[in-house]
Amino acid sequence: MCPAEERSGDGIQIESSWYKGRYEPPKTPKSERKVGVPDEILARLFAWIGRLPANAPKDCVFPSSTLVTPIWPESVLRMYVRPKLRPFELGWINFAVLRRSHSTLHKQRNSDLKIIADQQGHGMRTHLDNYVQSGVAERKAEASKLYADFIGVLRKRG
Repeated sequence: MCPAEERSGDGIQIESSWYKGRYEPPKTPKSERKVGVPDEILARLFAWIGRLPANAPKDCVFPSSTLVTPIWPESVLRMYVRPKLRPFELGWINFAVLRRSHSTLHKQRNSDLKIIADQQGHGMRTHLDNYVQSGVAERKAEASKLYADFIGVLRKRG
């Protein structure tokens, strides 16, 4: 988050991305968006911002050691995420896996997939084709429904 991301009470405005050491405009119009964030997480984020040595509106929320540029995503994974996941043999996880898991978990809880696609900055097709995955239990349940329908038709025919 930085430099042009609004910090407001209901979400975070995404206006640019940090990619390979430079700020870039979002890849698509849908990528420029306001991300909804739960109040508890926003409160923790604002508390974090309050403790930063540089916390003006244009300063980085997750700065590198220089406090001028954002921390590299791979550094976040290497220093903070993977050490916590290694005891569970999940040290291989990356941001693509986290994004796919986010989409899939929302699908499993019957969230509105359009809302989740908007949250992630995708169209519905990209969201469904690339990120949402159905679980084996869901696939089995759907196959069982079709099978039950088929058996029902056969029984009616005698």
